[in-house]
Amino acid sequence: MSSPAAQRPGVTIKHVAARAGVSWKTVTNVVHNRPNVRAETRQRVIDAIDELDYRPDLAARQLRQGHSQTLTLVVPDILNPYFAMLIKATFEAASARGYAVFVESAGLEPRDERQAAAALFRFAFDGVIFHPSHVTPTELADIAARKPVVLVGENLEHTPLDRVSIDNVEAADEITSHLLAAGRSTIAFLGTRAEPGQPSGVRLRGYQNALQRAGIEVRDDLQVDAQDFDHVHGVRGATRLMAKTPNIDAIVCVNDVLAIGALKYLRDTGRRVPDDVAVTGWDNVPGSAYTAPPLTTVDAHVEQIAAHTVDLLVNRIADPNRPPQDIVVEHHLVVRNSSP
Repeated sequence: MSSPAAQRPGVTIKHVAARAGVSWKTVTNVVHNRPNVRAETRQRVIDAIDELDYRPDLAARQLRQGHSQTLTLVVPDILNPYFAMLIKATFEAASARGYAVFVESAGLEPRDERQAAAALFRFAFDGVIFHPSHVTPTELADIAARKPVVLVGENLEHTPLDRVSIDNVEAADEITSHLLAAGRSTIAFLGTRAEPGQPSGVRLRGYQNALQRAGIEVRDDLQVDAQDFDHVHGVRGATRLMAKTPNIDAIVCVNDVLAIGALKYLRDTGRRVPDDVAVTGWDNVPGSAYTAPPLTTVDAHVEQIAAHTVDLLVNRIADPNRPPQDIVVEHHLVVRNSSP
């Protein structure tokens, strides 16, 4: 038996508008569950959607319920292993609560993220989980005025919106202190970014705090901007660091992907890890346990982050006026053979 959509090929929003006797803009408003449509007009559009089998799953059955049972997750980069983990965990947490999830890859550039934010309302959904890198609090407030929003990450530290994060400052302090306790004193930081609000900047602060508390000078030549957070820039960043300061005895990398690149560079240049140079990462991505040697890293407990985020958003959908919550998920240091 063919599907209703297959039985009605070519049905468009204009067909629905003609059947309901309204403009196509009114149909759009109903599809997106916007409030500026009279009840009798809304019902007429929904009836037309039913009759024509136009997007039946989203625009008919669900709109009668007043919601889509769908969330949108916006992340900077779906190819980054951390965000792949977050997407999977969010799918699982949302599914357990009866929701489906759309994913938007916002890109790594400010313009791309703002375009993704502006394009969110092309589809019907009930709320947004946003991992911002560049959008401003004002821009997020504009989104929140139209749909419930929960933020993931520490990129906006003072926001009136619901947010779930780990304490990146404390975690960076902890991993740097681990290296100091092992006797390392010339510790570099790979992955700085100049833009305000980047998580790498928050982690850099924790690294600097640990050095200062130990009475060790914070040196600019030991802090390198990775330009991008991938394996290639891990190799390039480690190359630049060691060229400037060959006696580096440890590298704190802002994520595991950079750390894997740094490990390759050190291996290719004959430096032993951790004997000559210790290396640490961040995120505890699946491959981090299988590097040579296995990578010391920060586990941010992404499953807990996703569960709290979905819970906050579902609660916000049910009660838009509830006070905002800021949840800090516990992290822990996973010590493996890449550090002493």
